[in-house]
Amino acid sequence: MNKLGRKLSLSISLAVIVIFSISILLTQYFLPKYYLHKTKERLEQVSNEIKKMDKTTFIHSKETIENKYGITIVYEPINSNVDELNEVVFSQLYKKRITLNKFWITEETLQKLAEGKKVNKIYDQGKLKSSFFASFMQRDDMLVLVGNSIVHFSDTAKIVNEFNLYMLLFSIILIIALVWILSKKITTPLKELKDVSKDISELKFETVHIKTNDEIE
Repeated sequence: MNKLGRKLSLSISLAVIVIFSISILLTQYFLPKYYLHKTKERLEQVSNEIKKMDKTTFIHSKETIENKYGITIVYEPINSNVDELNEVVFSQLYKKRITLNKFWITEETLQKLAEGKKVNKIYDQGKLKSSFFASFMQRDDMLVLVGNSIVHFSDTAKIVNEFNLYMLLFSIILIIALVWILSKKITTPLKELKDVSKDISELKFETVHIKTNDEIE
């Protein structure tokens, strides 16, 4: 490959490497946070929608809202026995195929809900490599849980980054091939002009036919 080709290959390859490196870093460190942010945003939207409904409308619309947003909603009247409340809510989640080995509603959570506050909690499921994001709110005498299962991104990010590395290697090979073809198309007519210029300097005049459809022609 000529000098021009090497320079182009190196410059473009460096640019591609930088772009892929940024993509890998974003996937590894920022994508999980962004995914969590979007999940929280969606649950916030659902919670606000539920707040605007009366109790009867909410109960009748619950399944429609679940299907619309792809989330899980359970509700249960609040009583003084927090253990019973946990058992009932846990059972409702299980019926919806939400299997949790770490889940508990605390007295502190109920106290905040009684004060009109909303509580968000993430229940890490450990070896299951997933978490359950739950947003709690109180409607009249009911505890309402709006939740969504979220996967851990460690394995997913590893697979995505491995794919990015393969794509990087393929891109560099493709860049070298394309630059070699491009540089050859550029340097070949330039070499012809150089030869003609040399002949002219020696008073050997001749016509050269160059077809490049650009400024060189």
